[in-house]
Amino acid sequence: MQVHKCFTVLFPLAFVASTLGQSNIDPQHKFAWSEQGWGNWRDAGVGLDGVRIEATYLAGRIWTEVGWLNVGQGPADGVNYANLDHTDFGANIAANGDLSGYGWSEVGWVNFDTSSKAPDHARLDRPAGRFRGYAWSEVGWINLDDGTHFIASAVCGDGNIASSEECDDNNTDDEDGCSSDCAVVDGWDCTGEPSTCTEVCGDGIIVGSEECDGGLDCTSCFCDAGFEP
Repeated sequence: MQVHKCFTVLFPLAFVASTLGQSNIDPQHKFAWSEQGWGNWRDAGVGLDGVRIEATYLAGRIWTEVGWLNVGQGPADGVNYANLDHTDFGANIAANGDLSGYGWSEVGWVNFDTSSKAPDHARLDRPAGRFRGYAWSEVGWINLDDGTHFIASAVCGDGNIASSEECDDNNTDDEDGCSSDCAVVDGWDCTGEPSTCTEVCGDGIIVGSEECDGGLDCTSCFCDAGFEP
C-alpha cells in the first residue's frame, strides 16, 4: 500500500556537509534495506556524520546505493520540523515513538508518516532501542523492521546497551557507576540492561555508599565502630 501526502515543494535542499553532532546510531546496527538498496545510517564516507536521534526529531544524512538521503538538519524551532516547504523539513519523533515528516533523497522525497500501515508504520521503539516498521520513498519501501539488519540507537541513557557502550542505566548521572557516556566508572561493577551498578568493595577505591575500602578498621567497606571515614 502506497502512502502519499501533498507537500509544497520549491526546490530540494542542497546536500552540504552537516554541522550536526556525531551520529548516535549503533555501529553494529547501522544498515537498513530498501527497494533502492542498502542504507548506511551512521558513517558512510563522512566519518561519523550520519543520523543523530534527538528527543523529538532525527537529523543528519543516510547514504544509500542511489545517493544521500537527508532526514533534516535540525528544526527551526528546535523541537519539530514544520514540513511545509524545503526550508524546514525532516523526520519528527512523537512521544510514543511514531515517525512523521519527510526526508529528501537524490531520487525524491521519503515519507516517514506511514501511520495508515499500522502496526507496521515507521517508529522508534524506545524500549528496544531500535527502529521498526516501514517508510515510503518515491522508489519503494524502506524496511526498518528486519530482525537481522536494522537500525539501533546508541543513545546513552536510554537503558539499552549498544555495541559502543559498556553500560546504560537509563540516565546520564556520573555518580552512580555508569557515566554520562555509558562507561563503567572505576570502583563500580555494572550488569544487566538497563544496567544496575554496585560498588566493588576491596578494590581500594571509595565510591558510592562506601565509607572506606581496605585497611584496618574497615569491614565490608564500612568503618568499624568507634571509627569515622
